[in-house]
Amino acid sequence: MRPLSAALAPALLLLLVACGSGGRAPLPPPGAPPPQPVAPEAEPLSEFADLLLLPGRRTMIRYSPDTLDRATQMQRRLEAIAETLEKVQGGPLLLSGLVIDREAWTKLRPGGPYGLPARTGTLVFAIAAEPDPESVRIVRGLTGGWLPPLGGEPLRGTADEASSLAVADALLELDVASAFLDSHGVRGSEPWVEALLAQLVARVAWQVSDPGNVPAIADLYDRMAAAAPGPRPASLADYRRGLPRERDLAWQATFLRGADAIWVDKGDYGCRRWLKKIVRIGAPVARAELEKEFPALVEWERASFAR
Repeated sequence: MRPLSAALAPALLLLLVACGSGGRAPLPPPGAPPPQPVAPEAEPLSEFADLLLLPGRRTMIRYSPDTLDRATQMQRRLEAIAETLEKVQGGPLLLSGLVIDREAWTKLRPGGPYGLPARTGTLVFAIAAEPDPESVRIVRGLTGGWLPPLGGEPLRGTADEASSLAVADALLELDVASAFLDSHGVRGSEPWVEALLAQLVARVAWQVSDPGNVPAIADLYDRMAAAAPGPRPASLADYRRGLPRERDLAWQATFLRGADAIWVDKGDYGCRRWLKKIVRIGAPVARAELEKEFPALVEWERASFAR
């Protein structure tokens, strides 16, 4: 075996040290040239210098001026959801929100119409700060023209505008649940399994953020499913991720009922415990595993797709 040259020996030594340290490379030797500077990650809100900040224990809310009431409302909702999801995750969780007006929404282009929630990052969500007639029209299009009744007079805007926000907030909770599972890489053996799990996470969160209001939320989803275009869902095998929201809602009312079957069977604590297990393991959740864990799902499927 030929001896190593004097130039190669130090390099090999550094490589062996790095490999023996689990891939942790030591600092370069004295006199080595400095590394090239790393370009900072672009700040997606750099063009929105006027946004104000509302920090919370588990949330970080940026909001347009004069919309503190809406930002506070979003923070209260996200704080309750995050508190529940921390128990599932087994550690601290931060949710971020953007409460922005139509002008800022148009500039940000979050990927959805103004008036409905939009996911803009891993756990970052944008909502409308102030609904307007056009955003109310979009919400009415999802519900078949119906808007939930209010318990009092709105602080600002019309009753229809305030009611449209209630619909958007219900959709936001499901968006947060789906994003939470995505952030942990939770997948299903079939697309519908992931949708059902998201509804289960949302159901557990609703028990904290909207106690006693789950029947009203179920009624809202039923109305949106009835107003959705196209034929009624015929089989779980037909479900796909990435459907247009109005078409996806035709399925979500069904998945909500499936999540309810699980929740009734396991209870709030049992659902959180099981969800914590699948989040920790990170392995795909198979249909057979679901049906074994929750026998009520077999009857749910039979009842949901009976003709």
